[in-house]
Amino acid sequence: MKTFKLWHKASMLVFALLSIELGIIITIAHLLQRAEYELWQESHARNVTGQANSLVKHFYDAGAALAAYGVTRNKQSEMLYQNSSDKIHTRIMTLSLLVDEEPNSGKPSISQVETFGYRALSILERFKRTLDSEKSPLGVLKTVEIRDELSRSITQFFSLMESFTERQRRMEEMRRGLDASLRLQVRQWLVVAVVFNILVAALLTQLFVRGIARRMDIVVENTTRLAANMDLHEPVKGSDEIAHLDRMFHDMAVALRRAEGLKTQFVALITHELRTPIGAISLTLQLLELGNYGALDDKGRKRVRNAERSCARLIGMINELLDAEKIAAGKLQLSFTSCRIDTVIEKAVEISKVLAEKKSISIEYSSTPLESYVDENRIEQVLLNLISNAIKHAPEGGVVRISSAQSSEWIEVSVEDNGPGIPADFRGKIFAMYEQAGQPAIGGTGLGLAISKAIIEGHGGTIGVLSEPDSPTRFWFKLPK
Repeated sequence: MKTFKLWHKASMLVFALLSIELGIIITIAHLLQRAEYELWQESHARNVTGQANSLVKHFYDAGAALAAYGVTRNKQSEMLYQNSSDKIHTRIMTLSLLVDEEPNSGKPSISQVETFGYRALSILERFKRTLDSEKSPLGVLKTVEIRDELSRSITQFFSLMESFTERQRRMEEMRRGLDASLRLQVRQWLVVAVVFNILVAALLTQLFVRGIARRMDIVVENTTRLAANMDLHEPVKGSDEIAHLDRMFHDMAVALRRAEGLKTQFVALITHELRTPIGAISLTLQLLELGNYGALDDKGRKRVRNAERSCARLIGMINELLDAEKIAAGKLQLSFTSCRIDTVIEKAVEISKVLAEKKSISIEYSSTPLESYVDENRIEQVLLNLISNAIKHAPEGGVVRISSAQSSEWIEVSVEDNGPGIPADFRGKIFAMYEQAGQPAIGGTGLGLAISKAIIEGHGGTIGVLSEPDSPTRFWFKLPK
């Protein structure tokens, strides 16, 4: 079965919609063209009717002027007649140009209008010439005969023109009705187009939500599931870009879990294969120092104590790796009890004095009674980490100051050293895993501050640092009371 990429599907959908839209536009354009034609036909019929009415009026004017001329022989009446006669010629020619011939239609045609019009005009001319030559009883008799003939001809012509005008009027009304009908159809098609566009928009939205967004939601949810170490959804079906992305994500998840398994094995190796023998070595060194295996001289005891400190440092690094693993897995557990924070600070200061004395660093702290509901061991771990960092970065003979304060809601503890400060480009990532500021020779795993941050945030508190290059560095944390 042939499958399509997203852009293939989108192209086909757009092409189909454009074809329908084009059909609607062509239909509306055709209706508008017909409406314009009918409007022109209506205007044309109105013009023809106006020309026909003018022709009838000019015949009336010519007859009236000729009658007045027969009585008064007035030059003005003669000129009025001549002017009307010329206009009759003009109107007949105009009508012949405006109206097409319709043979065998059984209705008054333009040829009949021309025939009867020119015949009536010819009789008017004969009547005029007769009036001009009327000097005997015979001339008067001819005038009467021509007048009767003119009367009959004019009557026939007016009757013809009445039928002709009526026909043009009906055509005008018909065209007006057709124009109105076509314009109504255009409006209806416009409504159809608007409704169609709305329905298409709704359909596209539905197709997007069901066909694309829903599948993308699965991919996005898989990222959350992967972060939470949950099983992923079944792979998205299809061969388009979304399905390809989802397959790559599943492959990446398999690779990550394989790497996670290797990391877990490595941590297990450290905890079980290293910590146990190191603990045994540490115990043996303690027994040596106590003289259980024979007396040691001063040099031997010094070497044993150095070895013990190295073992303790290794065990501390292993414990930090274990804590980092627990934090990454979201399994860092806290045991809350009510305790005196100032007592915990004093204990951490006492433990840190051994490290401080090696660099002739003094630790300044004035005790202030502080009580909170915390995990005492974990808060001590944070304090030891901050104080040891301050000692490491403080210069020989420097000072580490520890202070504490409280408000109605918070307890704040800060540790400050007079070291070189933290570079500005490093401050934003100092609490990240495996990041270290300062000289690499100082040592450490780069996990202490990240673990401290996780512990403080696990208590619902916050931790931060204030530092500028070549200025004292102050680490602080706040705990809820």
